Amino acid sequence: MLLREKEPTPELVDSLADAKLSFFVCGHCGQSGLQREDDPELDHGWPEAKPCRGCSARIPVERLELFPNTQYCAQCQATIDRGETPEAEREFCSRCGEVLRHRARQRGIATYELYCPACGRS
Repeated sequence: MLLREKEPTPELVDSLADAKLSFFVCGHCGQSGLQREDDPELDHGWPEAKPCRGCSARIPVERLELFPNTQYCAQCQATIDRGETPEAEREFCSRCGEVLRHRARQRGIATYELYCPACGRS
């Protein structure tokens, strides 16, 4: 029955399961006529669309299926992979308004600080 739909919704899958549940047989005891109990804590395994942390656009469900813990859409992730900061997460200089950049500090263990390339403020 699911083959008729190219992209069955979770509601369709649930309704078909309810309709055919009485035909299923328990693998442990062999009893037929199984019943389903709804559990609000149960995760059906279908990822929920969520907003991108970088641009607030919806992350496609296909991406969430591949990368369930991702916080970014593909475009923002590509920006991060190039070493840049997504636009929504950028910080600006309080003096001149230029986008702040990262640089390594020269003393001790390598740590990073934000600086303004326009006015040199750290």
